[in-house]
Amino acid sequence: MPTKQELISTEEVLALTAVHYSTIWRWMARGDFPLARQIGNSKNLRWLRSEIDEWIDDLPKNPIVHTGKKGRSPKLGRPSKITTARKRAAQAHA
Repeated sequence: MPTKQELISTEEVLALTAVHYSTIWRWMARGDFPLARQIGNSKNLRWLRSEIDEWIDDLPKNPIVHTGKKGRSPKLGRPSKITTARKRAAQAHA
C-alpha cells in the first residue's frame, strides 16, 4: 500500500525551518535542501513534508558548552576546525 505524500506550501516550509525565503533558495541551489515541486504555474511551489521532516531530523545537534564562569549563560559549542576536518575525511573514506 503506497504511503500518503503530503505537499506543504512555502509559508509552511518557512515556519518549519525558521529561515528566510532567500536562504531556502540558496540551500536548494547548493543541494543542501530538498527541492520544491512545481504545481501548475511557476509561483505555485510545494515541498514533500516527509523530505522536510527528514532534513530537520538530519540537522546536527549542537551541545551546550558551559563557560565555567558563574552567573554566565551557557554558550552553544562550535566544532573546532580539526573536528570538522576529521569528519569530512571520515565521510570521504566511507
